[in-house]
Amino acid sequence: MKKIIKLEELEAAKTEWLVARDKAINEHQAWAIAINSKADIIMDFQLNGQNVSRAQASFSDLTNGHSDSYRKALEDLDIKSKCLGQLLKQYKAQTK
Repeated sequence: MKKIIKLEELEAAKTEWLVARDKAINEHQAWAIAINSKADIIMDFQLNGQNVSRAQASFSDLTNGHSDSYRKALEDLDIKSKCLGQLLKQYKAQTK
């Protein structure tokens, strides 16, 4: 027997998708800001006592962290998208 999908379940899945989408957008923006601020960030690292090569390595660590966060947010968005799509398909099939 197939599970009956309620409208509330569909709305909850949509909300989860929206949250995941917003997180992916925010992670991308944070990554972009870091990349676009490279010179300023490296200068700040140097002003705080790091030499040039260490400041560049610190910047790489920073941007790699943003990249990882963005990738994870996209993976979560993909999962939420698939879940929402499946629920929507089942919901439409049962309301015909």
